[in-house]
Amino acid sequence: MFMLVDLYRALRRDPPQSPTVAGIACTGLSHDTRILQPGEVFLALRTDQRDGHDFIPDAAAKGAAAILCQRPLPDIRIPQIRVRDPNDAAWKLASYLVRQRSNMRIVAITGSYGKTTTKEAIATVLAERFAVCRALGTENNEIGIPRTVARCVPEDEVLVLEMGAQWRGEIAGYCRRIRPHVGVVTAVGPVHLELFGSLDRVQHAKAELVQALPARGTAVLNGDDPRVRQMSATTRADVVTYGVEGMADVSAQNVKVLPEGWTQFDVQAGSDRGQLKTQVLGQAGVYAALAATAVGRTLGLTLDEITKGLANVRPAPGRLHVRQGRNGSILLDDAYNANRVSATLALQSLAQLGGQGRKFAVFGDMLELGEYASEEHRLLGEAAARYADRLVTIGNDSAATAAGARAAGMDPAHITEFVASHADDDALEAALDSAETLLKKEVKQHDVVLIKGSHGMGLYRLAERWALVDPAEG
Repeated sequence: MFMLVDLYRALRRDPPQSPTVAGIACTGLSHDTRILQPGEVFLALRTDQRDGHDFIPDAAAKGAAAILCQRPLPDIRIPQIRVRDPNDAAWKLASYLVRQRSNMRIVAITGSYGKTTTKEAIATVLAERFAVCRALGTENNEIGIPRTVARCVPEDEVLVLEMGAQWRGEIAGYCRRIRPHVGVVTAVGPVHLELFGSLDRVQHAKAELVQALPARGTAVLNGDDPRVRQMSATTRADVVTYGVEGMADVSAQNVKVLPEGWTQFDVQAGSDRGQLKTQVLGQAGVYAALAATAVGRTLGLTLDEITKGLANVRPAPGRLHVRQGRNGSILLDDAYNANRVSATLALQSLAQLGGQGRKFAVFGDMLELGEYASEEHRLLGEAAARYADRLVTIGNDSAATAAGARAAGMDPAHITEFVASHADDDALEAALDSAETLLKKEVKQHDVVLIKGSHGMGLYRLAERWALVDPAEG
Protein backbone atom coordinates (compact mmCIF):
# COMPACT_ATOMS: atom_id res chain seq x y z
CA MET A 1 0.00 0.00 0.00
CA PHE A 2 1.23 3.49 -0.84
CA MET A 3 -0.02 7.01 -1.35
CA LEU A 4 -0.40 8.43 -4.83
CA VAL A 5 2.07 11.15 -3.85
CA ASP A 6 4.66 8.35 -3.38
CA LEU A 7 4.25 7.39 -7.02
CA TYR A 8 4.86 10.97 -8.15
CA ARG A 9 7.93 11.21 -5.94
CA ALA A 10 9.26 7.89 -7.23
CA LEU A 11 8.96 9.27 -10.76
CA ARG A 12 10.56 12.55 -9.67
CA ARG A 13 7.45 14.45 -10.64
CA ASP A 14 5.76 17.28 -8.81
CA PRO A 15 2.61 15.91 -7.19
CA PRO A 16 -0.72 17.52 -8.05
CA GLN A 17 -1.53 20.69 -6.17
CA SER A 18 -4.81 19.21 -5.08
CA PRO A 19 -4.31 17.50 -1.69
CA THR A 20 -7.34 15.36 -2.47
CA VAL A 21 -5.56 13.81 -5.45
CA ALA A 22 -2.09 13.56 -3.92
CA GLY A 23 -3.53 11.99 -0.78
CA ILE A 24 -5.22 9.10 -2.56
CA ALA A 25 -4.34 5.77 -0.90
CA CYS A 26 -3.38 3.06 -3.42
CA THR A 27 -3.70 -0.61 -2.52
CA GLY A 28 -1.35 -2.00 -5.16
CA LEU A 29 -0.64 -2.39 -8.88
CA SER A 30 -2.48 -4.34 -11.56
CA HIS A 31 -1.92 -4.89 -15.26
CA ASP A 32 -5.07 -6.96 -15.82
CA THR A 33 -8.56 -5.49 -15.45
CA ARG A 34 -10.00 -8.98 -14.98
CA ILE A 35 -8.38 -9.18 -11.55
CA LEU A 36 -7.98 -5.48 -10.77
CA GLN A 37 -9.19 -4.52 -7.29
CA PRO A 38 -10.54 -1.09 -6.27
CA GLY A 39 -7.72 1.21 -5.21
CA GLU A 40 -5.03 -0.36 -7.39
CA VAL A 41 -3.04 1.61 -9.97
CA PHE A 42 -3.57 0.18 -13.46
CA LEU A 43 -0.54 -0.38 -15.69
CA ALA A 44 -1.54 0.12 -19.31
CA LEU A 45 1.08 -2.24 -20.75
CA ARG A 46 1.52 -2.80 -24.47
CA THR A 47 2.41 -6.33 -25.61
CA ASP A 48 2.30 -8.28 -28.84
CA GLN A 49 -1.10 -9.62 -27.81
CA ARG A 50 -2.84 -6.52 -26.52
CA ASP A 51 -2.67 -2.80 -25.80
CA GLY A 52 -3.47 -2.02 -22.19
CA HIS A 53 -4.68 1.45 -23.17
CA ASP A 54 -7.80 -0.21 -24.60
CA PHE A 55 -8.69 -1.26 -21.06
CA ILE A 56 -8.26 2.10 -19.32
CA PRO A 57 -12.02 2.83 -19.28
CA ASP A 58 -12.66 -0.60 -17.77
CA ALA A 59 -9.98 -0.02 -15.12
CA ALA A 60 -11.52 3.33 -14.19
CA ALA A 61 -14.98 1.77 -13.97
CA LYS A 62 -13.66 -0.93 -11.65
CA GLY A 63 -12.29 1.58 -9.18
CA ALA A 64 -8.64 1.98 -10.15
CA ALA A 65 -6.97 4.74 -8.14
CA ALA A 66 -4.90 5.97 -11.09
CA ILE A 67 -3.47 4.94 -14.44
CA LEU A 68 0.14 4.62 -15.58
CA CYS A 69 0.10 4.96 -19.37
CA GLN A 70 1.93 6.19 -22.45
CA ARG A 71 -1.03 8.17 -23.74
CA PRO A 72 -3.83 9.40 -21.48
CA LEU A 73 -7.38 9.02 -22.75
CA PRO A 74 -10.04 11.74 -22.69
CA ASP A 75 -13.04 11.60 -20.37
CA ILE A 76 -11.28 9.52 -17.69
CA ARG A 77 -11.94 11.02 -14.27
CA ILE A 78 -9.08 9.50 -12.33
CA PRO A 79 -5.41 10.59 -12.52
CA GLN A 80 -3.58 9.39 -15.63
CA ILE A 81 0.19 9.63 -15.28
CA ARG A 82 2.00 9.69 -18.58
CA VAL A 83 5.25 7.71 -18.66
CA ARG A 84 7.47 6.21 -21.33
CA ASP A 85 7.13 2.67 -19.93
CA PRO A 86 4.45 1.85 -17.30
CA ASN A 87 6.32 -1.23 -16.09
CA ASP A 88 9.55 0.71 -15.64
CA ALA A 89 7.53 3.26 -13.67
CA ALA A 90 6.24 0.42 -11.48
CA TRP A 91 9.84 -0.62 -10.77
CA LYS A 92 10.77 2.96 -9.86
CA LEU A 93 7.89 2.93 -7.39
CA ALA A 94 9.03 -0.41 -5.93
CA SER A 95 12.61 0.82 -5.55
CA TYR A 96 11.39 4.03 -3.90
CA LEU A 97 9.15 2.16 -1.45
CA VAL A 98 11.88 -0.21 -0.24
CA ARG A 99 14.24 2.74 0.25
CA GLN A 100 11.59 4.50 2.32
CA ARG A 101 11.12 1.40 4.47
CA SER A 102 14.79 0.92 5.23
CA ASN A 103 14.12 -1.19 8.34
CA MET A 104 12.25 -3.84 6.35
CA ARG A 105 14.34 -6.98 5.74
CA ILE A 106 14.13 -8.42 2.24
CA VAL A 107 14.45 -12.14 1.56
CA ALA A 108 14.66 -13.25 -2.08
CA ILE A 109 14.42 -16.83 -3.38
CA THR A 110 15.53 -18.15 -6.75
CA GLY A 111 16.30 -21.53 -8.27
CA SER A 112 15.31 -23.78 -11.14
CA TYR A 113 12.58 -25.42 -9.08
CA GLY A 114 11.19 -25.32 -5.56
CA LYS A 115 11.00 -21.50 -5.44
CA THR A 116 7.32 -21.14 -4.61
CA THR A 117 7.21 -23.95 -2.05
CA THR A 118 10.33 -22.56 -0.37
CA LYS A 119 8.95 -19.02 -0.44
CA GLU A 120 5.76 -20.16 1.27
CA ALA A 121 7.70 -22.09 3.92
CA ILE A 122 9.98 -19.13 4.65
CA ALA A 123 7.17 -16.58 4.81
CA THR A 124 5.04 -18.79 7.06
CA VAL A 125 7.91 -19.45 9.45
CA LEU A 126 8.93 -15.78 9.66
CA ALA A 127 5.31 -14.83 10.37
CA GLU A 128 5.72 -16.47 13.77
CA ARG A 129 7.63 -13.35 14.86
CA PHE A 130 7.36 -10.70 12.15
CA ALA A 131 4.76 -8.94 10.04
CA VAL A 132 5.46 -10.44 6.61
CA CYS A 133 4.57 -9.40 3.09
CA ARG A 134 5.04 -12.23 0.60
CA ALA A 135 4.76 -12.74 -3.12
CA LEU A 136 1.41 -14.26 -4.07
CA GLY A 137 1.46 -17.35 -6.27
CA THR A 138 4.34 -17.01 -8.70
CA GLU A 139 4.79 -13.23 -8.74
CA ASN A 140 8.44 -13.68 -9.65
CA ASN A 141 9.00 -11.67 -12.82
CA GLU A 142 9.36 -8.11 -14.03
CA ILE A 143 5.67 -7.44 -13.46
CA GLY A 144 5.05 -9.59 -10.39
CA ILE A 145 7.90 -8.34 -8.19
CA PRO A 146 6.90 -4.65 -8.18
CA ARG A 147 3.29 -5.74 -7.58
CA THR A 148 4.42 -7.59 -4.45
CA VAL A 149 6.39 -4.61 -3.16
CA ALA A 150 3.47 -2.26 -3.79
CA ARG A 151 1.21 -4.43 -1.61
CA CYS A 152 3.43 -4.04 1.46
CA VAL A 153 2.06 -1.90 4.28
CA PRO A 154 4.22 0.31 6.52
CA GLU A 155 3.87 -2.18 9.38
CA ASP A 156 5.53 -5.00 7.41
CA GLU A 157 8.91 -5.98 8.83
CA VAL A 158 9.95 -8.61 6.27
CA LEU A 159 9.36 -8.85 2.52
CA VAL A 160 9.68 -12.33 0.98
CA LEU A 161 10.15 -12.29 -2.79
CA GLU A 162 10.52 -14.94 -5.46
CA MET A 163 12.78 -14.26 -8.47
CA GLY A 164 12.56 -16.18 -11.73
CA ALA A 165 14.82 -15.71 -14.74
CA GLN A 166 14.75 -16.41 -18.44
CA TRP A 167 17.99 -14.67 -19.40
CA ARG A 168 21.35 -13.64 -17.98
CA GLY A 169 21.26 -10.33 -16.13
CA GLU A 170 17.55 -10.50 -15.25
CA ILE A 171 18.00 -11.28 -11.55
CA ALA A 172 20.92 -8.85 -11.30
CA GLY A 173 18.59 -6.14 -12.59
CA TYR A 174 15.95 -7.00 -10.00
CA CYS A 175 18.53 -6.88 -7.21
CA ARG A 176 19.86 -3.47 -8.24
CA ARG A 177 16.39 -2.08 -7.61
CA ILE A 178 15.28 -4.14 -4.61
CA ARG A 179 18.59 -4.93 -2.81
CA PRO A 180 17.75 -8.08 -0.81
CA HIS A 181 19.47 -8.81 2.50
CA VAL A 182 19.03 -12.59 2.38
CA GLY A 183 19.27 -14.64 -0.82
CA VAL A 184 18.13 -18.27 -1.07
CA VAL A 185 19.06 -20.54 -3.99
CA THR A 186 17.11 -23.81 -4.12
CA ALA A 187 18.60 -25.64 -7.11
CA VAL A 188 20.12 -25.43 -10.57
CA GLY A 189 18.45 -27.77 -13.01
CA PRO A 190 17.40 -28.31 -16.63
CA VAL A 191 14.85 -25.51 -16.90
CA HIS A 192 14.56 -22.96 -19.74
CA LEU A 193 17.48 -24.65 -21.50
CA GLU A 194 16.06 -23.52 -24.82
CA LEU A 195 16.55 -19.93 -23.62
CA PHE A 196 19.81 -20.28 -21.66
CA GLY A 197 21.52 -22.87 -23.85
CA SER A 198 23.34 -24.75 -21.07
CA LEU A 199 23.25 -25.59 -17.37
CA ASP A 200 26.34 -23.42 -16.87
CA ARG A 201 24.39 -20.40 -18.03
CA VAL A 202 21.45 -21.32 -15.79
CA GLN A 203 23.90 -21.50 -12.88
CA HIS A 204 25.37 -18.11 -13.70
CA ALA A 205 21.90 -16.56 -13.91
CA LYS A 206 20.83 -17.90 -10.52
CA ALA A 207 24.16 -16.88 -8.94
CA GLU A 208 23.33 -13.25 -9.68
CA LEU A 209 21.23 -13.20 -6.51
CA VAL A 210 24.04 -14.13 -4.13
CA GLN A 211 26.50 -11.92 -6.00
CA ALA A 212 24.24 -8.94 -5.34
CA LEU A 213 24.01 -9.48 -1.57
CA PRO A 214 25.76 -6.98 0.72
CA ALA A 215 28.72 -8.02 2.84
CA ARG A 216 26.46 -8.04 5.91
CA GLY A 217 23.85 -10.15 4.11
CA THR A 218 23.37 -13.91 4.11
CA ALA A 219 23.35 -16.40 1.24
CA VAL A 220 21.31 -19.52 2.06
CA LEU A 221 22.39 -22.28 -0.34
CA ASN A 222 21.25 -25.84 -1.01
CA GLY A 223 24.45 -27.65 -0.13
CA ASP A 224 23.28 -30.88 -1.78
CA ASP A 225 23.30 -29.23 -5.22
CA PRO A 226 26.93 -28.98 -6.45
CA ARG A 227 26.17 -26.03 -8.71
CA VAL A 228 24.46 -24.11 -5.92
CA ARG A 229 27.23 -24.98 -3.48
CA GLN A 230 29.77 -23.43 -5.85
CA MET A 231 28.00 -20.08 -5.48
CA SER A 232 29.51 -19.67 -2.00
CA ALA A 233 32.70 -18.52 -3.71
CA THR A 234 30.89 -15.75 -5.60
CA THR A 235 29.34 -13.78 -2.74
CA ARG A 236 30.58 -11.27 -0.16
CA ALA A 237 27.79 -12.30 2.20
CA ASP A 238 27.87 -14.87 4.96
CA VAL A 239 26.96 -18.35 3.69
CA VAL A 240 24.60 -20.83 5.35
CA THR A 241 24.11 -24.22 3.69
CA TYR A 242 21.26 -26.67 4.11
CA GLY A 243 20.88 -30.25 2.96
CA VAL A 244 20.21 -33.91 3.56
CA GLU A 245 23.36 -35.33 2.05
CA GLY A 246 26.82 -34.75 3.54
CA MET A 247 27.70 -31.86 5.82
CA ALA A 248 25.55 -28.73 5.94
CA ASP A 249 24.97 -25.97 8.47
CA VAL A 250 21.31 -26.96 8.68
CA SER A 251 20.77 -30.66 8.03
CA ALA A 252 18.03 -33.29 8.08
CA GLN A 253 18.19 -36.93 9.10
CA ASN A 254 15.69 -39.76 9.53
CA VAL A 255 13.23 -38.47 6.93
CA LYS A 256 9.86 -40.23 7.04
CA VAL A 257 6.61 -39.77 5.15
CA LEU A 258 3.81 -40.34 7.64
CA PRO A 259 0.58 -42.15 6.67
CA GLU A 260 -1.45 -38.93 6.75
CA GLY A 261 0.89 -37.37 4.15
CA TRP A 262 3.06 -35.27 6.49
CA THR A 263 6.83 -35.36 6.21
CA GLN A 264 8.80 -35.70 9.44
CA PHE A 265 12.55 -35.45 10.01
CA ASP A 266 15.18 -34.66 12.61
CA VAL A 267 16.99 -31.36 12.16
CA GLN A 268 20.35 -30.16 13.36
CA ALA A 269 21.20 -26.47 13.14
CA GLY A 270 24.40 -25.63 14.94
CA SER A 271 23.99 -26.83 18.51
CA ASP A 272 20.19 -26.97 18.17
CA ARG A 273 18.46 -30.26 17.50
CA GLY A 274 14.79 -31.00 17.05
CA GLN A 275 12.10 -32.80 15.09
CA LEU A 276 10.19 -30.97 12.37
CA LYS A 277 7.00 -31.82 10.50
CA THR A 278 5.54 -30.31 7.35
CA GLN A 279 2.56 -31.04 5.13
CA VAL A 280 4.71 -30.52 2.04
CA LEU A 281 5.41 -34.03 0.85
CA GLY A 282 8.74 -35.84 0.59
CA GLN A 283 12.13 -34.39 -0.32
CA ALA A 284 10.58 -31.18 -1.64
CA GLY A 285 9.08 -30.59 1.78
CA VAL A 286 12.34 -31.36 3.54
CA TYR A 287 14.39 -28.94 1.43
CA ALA A 288 11.80 -26.16 1.76
CA ALA A 289 11.68 -26.69 5.53
CA LEU A 290 15.47 -26.66 5.82
CA ALA A 291 15.71 -23.42 3.83
CA ALA A 292 13.03 -21.89 6.06
CA THR A 293 14.92 -23.07 9.13
CA ALA A 294 18.14 -21.48 7.87
CA VAL A 295 16.43 -18.17 7.08
CA GLY A 296 14.52 -18.23 10.36
CA ARG A 297 17.72 -18.69 12.35
CA THR A 298 19.42 -15.95 10.32
CA LEU A 299 16.68 -13.53 11.40
CA GLY A 300 16.81 -14.64 15.02
CA LEU A 301 13.93 -17.12 15.37
CA THR A 302 14.18 -19.96 17.86
CA LEU A 303 13.81 -23.57 16.78
CA ASP A 304 10.49 -23.69 18.66
CA GLU A 305 9.18 -20.77 16.58
CA ILE A 306 10.42 -22.44 13.40
CA THR A 307 8.75 -25.72 14.37
CA LYS A 308 5.40 -23.97 14.95
CA GLY A 309 5.68 -22.12 11.67
CA LEU A 310 6.48 -25.20 9.62
CA ALA A 311 3.42 -26.97 11.02
CA ASN A 312 1.32 -24.22 9.40
CA VAL A 313 2.87 -24.52 5.93
CA ARG A 314 0.45 -25.84 3.30
CA PRO A 315 1.35 -27.11 -0.16
CA ALA A 316 0.90 -24.50 -2.85
CA PRO A 317 -1.80 -25.43 -5.40
CA GLY A 318 -0.42 -27.73 -8.08
CA ARG A 319 2.82 -28.41 -6.20
CA LEU A 320 2.95 -31.86 -4.56
CA HIS A 321 -0.54 -31.28 -3.22
CA VAL A 322 -2.05 -34.49 -1.80
CA ARG A 323 -5.77 -34.53 -2.60
CA GLN A 324 -8.66 -36.95 -2.70
CA GLY A 325 -8.99 -38.45 -6.17
CA ARG A 326 -11.82 -40.17 -7.94
CA ASN A 327 -12.49 -43.90 -7.63
CA GLY A 328 -11.22 -43.82 -4.05
CA SER A 329 -7.72 -42.89 -5.19
CA ILE A 330 -5.14 -40.43 -3.87
CA LEU A 331 -4.19 -37.60 -6.21
CA LEU A 332 -0.68 -36.18 -6.06
CA ASP A 333 -1.30 -32.89 -7.84
CA ASP A 334 2.02 -31.51 -9.06
CA ALA A 335 0.59 -30.20 -12.30
CA TYR A 336 1.62 -26.55 -12.17
CA ASN A 337 4.93 -26.99 -14.00
CA ALA A 338 7.65 -29.56 -14.68
CA ASN A 339 11.28 -30.27 -15.32
CA ARG A 340 13.07 -33.58 -15.14
CA VAL A 341 14.54 -33.13 -11.65
CA SER A 342 11.34 -31.91 -10.03
CA ALA A 343 9.43 -34.67 -11.83
CA THR A 344 11.83 -37.27 -10.44
CA LEU A 345 11.32 -35.88 -6.93
CA ALA A 346 7.58 -36.14 -7.52
CA LEU A 347 8.02 -39.78 -8.55
CA GLN A 348 9.88 -40.47 -5.32
CA SER A 349 6.97 -38.91 -3.40
CA LEU A 350 4.59 -41.07 -5.43
CA ALA A 351 6.49 -44.16 -4.32
CA GLN A 352 6.42 -43.01 -0.70
CA LEU A 353 2.66 -42.45 -0.80
CA GLY A 354 1.86 -45.76 -2.43
CA GLY A 355 0.41 -48.19 0.10
CA GLN A 356 -1.43 -51.24 -1.12
CA GLY A 357 -2.48 -49.50 -4.32
CA ARG A 358 -0.76 -49.05 -7.66
CA LYS A 359 1.17 -45.94 -8.63
CA PHE A 360 0.09 -44.08 -11.78
CA ALA A 361 2.38 -41.42 -13.26
CA VAL A 362 0.69 -39.07 -15.76
CA PHE A 363 3.28 -36.87 -17.45
CA GLY A 364 2.93 -34.12 -20.02
CA ASP A 365 5.68 -32.60 -22.13
CA MET A 366 8.40 -30.58 -20.40
CA LEU A 367 8.68 -27.46 -22.51
CA GLU A 368 11.47 -24.96 -23.30
CA LEU A 369 14.20 -27.62 -23.43
CA GLY A 370 15.28 -27.09 -27.04
CA GLU A 371 17.91 -29.58 -28.20
CA TYR A 372 17.89 -31.22 -24.74
CA ALA A 373 14.21 -32.23 -24.97
CA SER A 374 14.66 -35.81 -26.17
CA GLU A 375 17.34 -36.70 -23.62
CA GLU A 376 15.54 -35.07 -20.68
CA HIS A 377 12.29 -36.88 -21.50
CA ARG A 378 14.12 -40.19 -21.92
CA LEU A 379 15.76 -39.83 -18.52
CA LEU A 380 12.39 -39.06 -16.96
CA GLY A 381 11.04 -42.27 -18.48
CA GLU A 382 13.85 -44.25 -16.87
CA ALA A 383 12.93 -42.73 -13.50
CA ALA A 384 9.26 -43.53 -14.07
CA ALA A 385 10.16 -47.18 -14.60
CA ARG A 386 11.82 -47.23 -11.16
CA TYR A 387 9.01 -45.62 -9.19
CA ALA A 388 5.68 -46.08 -11.02
CA ASP A 389 3.53 -49.08 -11.92
CA ARG A 390 1.65 -47.34 -14.75
CA LEU A 391 2.74 -44.54 -17.07
CA VAL A 392 0.52 -42.23 -19.11
CA THR A 393 2.18 -39.66 -21.37
CA ILE A 394 0.58 -36.64 -23.03
CA GLY A 395 2.32 -34.70 -25.79
CA ASN A 396 4.80 -35.09 -28.60
CA ASP A 397 8.08 -34.94 -26.67
CA SER A 398 6.72 -37.35 -24.08
CA ALA A 399 7.03 -40.15 -26.60
CA ALA A 400 10.67 -40.18 -25.44
CA THR A 401 9.45 -40.57 -21.83
CA ALA A 402 7.49 -43.65 -22.84
CA ALA A 403 10.47 -45.01 -24.79
CA GLY A 404 12.78 -44.43 -21.83
CA ALA A 405 10.43 -46.31 -19.53
CA ARG A 406 10.21 -49.27 -21.93
CA ALA A 407 13.99 -49.37 -22.30
CA ALA A 408 14.33 -49.35 -18.50
CA GLY A 409 12.10 -52.42 -18.19
CA MET A 410 8.56 -51.15 -17.68
CA ASP A 411 6.01 -53.49 -19.24
CA PRO A 412 4.83 -51.86 -22.50
CA ALA A 413 1.29 -52.94 -21.59
CA HIS A 414 1.52 -50.56 -18.64
CA ILE A 415 2.39 -47.55 -20.81
CA THR A 416 -0.19 -45.47 -22.67
CA GLU A 417 0.71 -42.58 -24.97
CA PHE A 418 -1.53 -39.72 -26.10
CA VAL A 419 0.16 -37.62 -28.77
CA ALA A 420 -0.66 -33.90 -28.89
CA SER A 421 1.15 -30.62 -29.41
CA HIS A 422 0.84 -27.89 -26.80
CA ALA A 423 0.33 -25.50 -29.71
CA ASP A 424 -2.83 -27.35 -30.85
CA ASP A 425 -5.54 -26.59 -28.29
CA ASP A 426 -8.08 -29.01 -29.77
CA ALA A 427 -5.66 -31.92 -29.96
CA LEU A 428 -4.37 -31.23 -26.46
CA GLU A 429 -7.87 -31.11 -25.00
CA ALA A 430 -8.71 -34.37 -26.75
CA ALA A 431 -5.60 -35.97 -25.26
CA LEU A 432 -6.53 -34.75 -21.78
CA ASP A 433 -10.04 -36.16 -22.26
CA SER A 434 -8.61 -39.50 -23.34
CA ALA A 435 -6.29 -39.60 -20.34
CA GLU A 436 -9.20 -38.88 -18.03
CA THR A 437 -11.21 -41.69 -19.61
CA LEU A 438 -8.31 -44.08 -19.12
CA LEU A 439 -7.95 -43.11 -15.46
CA LYS A 440 -11.67 -43.60 -14.85
CA LYS A 441 -11.39 -47.11 -16.28
CA GLU A 442 -8.10 -48.20 -14.72
CA VAL A 443 -7.70 -46.47 -11.35
CA LYS A 444 -9.04 -48.34 -8.31
CA GLN A 445 -9.42 -47.61 -4.62
CA HIS A 446 -6.12 -46.87 -2.82
CA ASP A 447 -4.24 -46.24 -6.09
CA VAL A 448 -2.10 -43.07 -6.20
CA VAL A 449 -2.17 -40.83 -9.29
CA LEU A 450 0.63 -38.33 -9.93
CA ILE A 451 -0.17 -35.65 -12.52
CA LYS A 452 2.67 -33.40 -13.72
CA GLY A 453 3.65 -31.44 -16.81
CA SER A 454 4.75 -28.02 -17.99
CA HIS A 455 2.10 -25.36 -17.48
CA GLY A 456 1.57 -24.95 -21.21
CA MET A 457 0.42 -28.58 -21.45
CA GLY A 458 -2.64 -27.85 -19.32
CA LEU A 459 -2.40 -30.92 -17.07
CA TYR A 460 -3.69 -28.75 -14.22
CA ARG A 461 -7.06 -29.07 -15.95
CA LEU A 462 -6.84 -32.85 -15.77
CA ALA A 463 -5.85 -32.64 -12.10
CA GLU A 464 -8.89 -30.51 -11.30
CA ARG A 465 -11.19 -32.97 -13.09
CA TRP A 466 -9.69 -35.92 -11.23
CA ALA A 467 -9.79 -34.32 -7.78
CA LEU A 468 -12.74 -34.61 -5.48
CA VAL A 469 -13.63 -31.43 -3.62
CA ASP A 470 -11.95 -31.55 -0.24
CA PRO A 471 -13.89 -29.65 2.43
CA ALA A 472 -10.55 -28.53 3.89
CA GLU A 473 -9.79 -26.81 0.56
CA GLY A 474 -12.95 -24.73 0.78
